[in-house]
Amino acid sequence: MLILKLLRVPQWVKNLFLFIPIFFAGHALETKFYPVLALGFISFSLIASGVYILNDLCDFKVDQAHPKKKLRPIASGKVSILKARLSLVVVVSIGLVLAYFLNLNFFILLIVYLMINIGYSFGLKNISILDIMMVSSGFLIRIYSGGVLTNTHISPWL
Repeated sequence: MLILKLLRVPQWVKNLFLFIPIFFAGHALETKFYPVLALGFISFSLIASGVYILNDLCDFKVDQAHPKKKLRPIASGKVSILKARLSLVVVVSIGLVLAYFLNLNFFILLIVYLMINIGYSFGLKNISILDIMMVSSGFLIRIYSGGVLTNTHISPWL
């Protein structure tokens, strides 16, 4: 249960944005897309979990003073810094390897997502407007990733 809290599994719902392109393209009932999207969902979720772990590692001292964040696994001391770092390496490695074997362009999008969020975790989140742009770019990358995985055109209107 502690590992699920560390990985922030409930946040994985955001990765359902990968399915948006087939929905808007009218292909939501075509089951041929679901295996690759399911694997893409897992890959993206692992990378996102790595980002959450990194952010928690960067902020754990500040989080210890926060009424709610102090209960997070790293801030509370239930997960050691070493175990958190190892978990980070494992989930990101598995996520990237899976992405690489799914689709090279998907892999590149995940690298971009990861780099944006590394910058975010190391302080760019403290710059007004830029923080909002960085968070929103994650949703755009999710949508484009779904299009790449299914070879579905993304309408500019979307």
